[in-house]
This record gives sequence, structure tokens and C-alpha cells, in this order.
Amino acid sequence: MVKTSFGSDGFEFGIDYVARYRVEEGRSIDVHPFHRAEPGEVRLFLLGSAMGAALHQRAALPLHACAVAMGGAAHVFCGESGAGKSTLAAALHRRGLRVLSDDTGLLAPQAGGTTLYYPGFPRVKLWPDALDHFGIHSDGLQRDQSRIERFQLSLIDGFRTDPMPMRHLYVLTRGTAASIEPLSPRETLAALIDHTYRPGFVRRMGEPAEHLRQCSAVAASIAGFRLVRPWDLAAFDGVLEQVLAHMQASGE
Repeated sequence: MVKTSFGSDGFEFGIDYVARYRVEEGRSIDVHPFHRAEPGEVRLFLLGSAMGAALHQRAALPLHACAVAMGGAAHVFCGESGAGKSTLAAALHRRGLRVLSDDTGLLAPQAGGTTLYYPGFPRVKLWPDALDHFGIHSDGLQRDQSRIERFQLSLIDGFRTDPMPMRHLYVLTRGTAASIEPLSPRETLAALIDHTYRPGFVRRMGEPAEHLRQCSAVAASIAGFRLVRPWDLAAFDGVLEQVLAHMQASGE
């Protein structure tokens, strides 16, 4: 059970059997684990909700998305839970692309009309069917949560923290046939707002007007697309080829 408390001096939340967290002014995060708490779960909420709260307290723009580097730019993929973001990130990594983030990255629009993408943590979280598809054994992999059959695949090799200019935003949706369709600037803006990490935090501890300004600036500086993919993993390789070709052609 999650228990939250918003106040003028900070934000607190607690996860039963895991820990209590307090985030103050975007500068400090205090963590108080419960007795016998699983370290991996304590870390999970620290790097998730607690870090997200700190970023919103700073009026920053965290995006719930995965991203890869190609052609000197960041290509970012967002979508609802289960849309296949992590699976796509893992597949692109296996094709030699550097993964910038799997869950959350930070967008920073610049005065010159570009947007910088700051990487998140170097790992992807995969379900057993995705591991089977890639021929990866779960032995030795850390569970994402002790009660959930999802595993973390570390991608620390080659990881860098320096930001990259953001070029594309792809919104993943399910469909019967793979396709990549351009989004209008308004649709791109709506996607950025919808997939802001913990959007409820913007209303409770962030600055809504500044959030809208930043999303608008990002939408004006990038190209947005809708990426439709079949749910069947057997068709995934075809989707991957389309994505690689599109990223390469759009960057020329």
C-alpha cells in the first residue's frame, strides 16, 4: 500500500514492507527502509517515484520513455505500460545501438530551439517471453520486484551520462500491422504531456505553467511519430527493421 503526504516543505510517501521516503526541495531524498526490506525494492522506489518527485520539485521535465542513440542524436520511445518500450530498447541494443534509458529520461529544451536528452539508468526490464525471444536466460538476473516475474538486464557497458540532442519521439501503440505515421505538432505536444513521468506530481508539487511551456518547446524542436506494432513477438523483427530504417533515413 502506498501512503503519500504533500506539504509546503516536502513530499513523503511510504511503501508497506519496503521503506518511507521524504523528498525536500528537489535537493535531498531521505530513505528509511523497513526491517528486512528487500534492497532491490528499496532502490526501485528511490530511483522511481522519489527521483521523479525531486525532478518535479525542480520544475524539470522527466519523460516516462526509453531512448537510444543513433546518428549523434537521441531517439525516444514512449507508450502505455505493456506497449513494448523495454523490448524495443533491448532489441536495438542487440543491434549495436547505445541505450540511453529504459524507464525515464530528462528533457531540457534549449534557447536555440533544440532539446537535450539526459540519460536515465543503464538497464532494461524484460518479461520472461521477451527474454525467451532474445535467447537470454534469467539465471543471475535481478528481479524488478520480488513479487513480479520481470527481470533487469544491465547495460552498463558503454553507458555515458552526457546529454544528446533529441531528434525523434515515437509513440508506441498496438495494431495488426506495423507502420510509422507522422504526428501533428499538437499530437506530439499531447504525447509529451501524457507521458511525463508521474504527471500528477506536476499539479501537486511542480509548476504547471512551466511544464506546459517546456512541453511546447520540446514539441516544436523534434519530429513526432506513431509507431504501430503487432503484439506478437514473432512479428517483432519486422518492426525492428522498420524502426532502424526510419531512424536512419530521418537523420540524413
